[in-house]
Amino acid sequence: MNRERYIKLFFLMLFMASVVLAPFSQASAQERLMYDDVEEALWPYMTVTDDGVFFDKDKAIADGMSEEQLLIGETVNRLNDAYGQGEMSLQLSIPIWGNWCGPGHGGGFPQDLLDQGCMQHDGCYAEKGYFSCECDEALIAHIDRHFSEMKFFEKLVALGVKFFFTVMICR
Repeated sequence: MNRERYIKLFFLMLFMASVVLAPFSQASAQERLMYDDVEEALWPYMTVTDDGVFFDKDKAIADGMSEEQLLIGETVNRLNDAYGQGEMSLQLSIPIWGNWCGPGHGGGFPQDLLDQGCMQHDGCYAEKGYFSCECDEALIAHIDRHFSEMKFFEKLVALGVKFFFTVMICR
């Protein structure tokens, strides 16, 4: 092939790659936007007290919050209910997601990336004690690292988990 053909072939391949990869970069940008904006969207409906973190679902519904945002807020409430009752709730098995997410809820093979992070979080709590800041920070980092690889509903629950462990007081 002559030089002109190589140049044409190069630009053709570059064009094809941009057509194939464009939807992925757009999806990734949309995911990033959703991820970055969720905390800002949820804060007006959150109350943080010594008793925990509470999402005001009724106010959010009245204000027209999306179903996805409501699911994230409900995840925060479920986590607060599960962890907020002191030692009593820690003895109960309260599933939040998959095989491992939720206090006292663990066993089997993790079903997805969020579940894998919850399994590691449970192991960390077993080693360092419940509400260890180091464990909570590791779970948040796991969610950050794997967020783009998660499925849609897994992401919504992951955002609720991340929000809860970001604002919950650890030790």
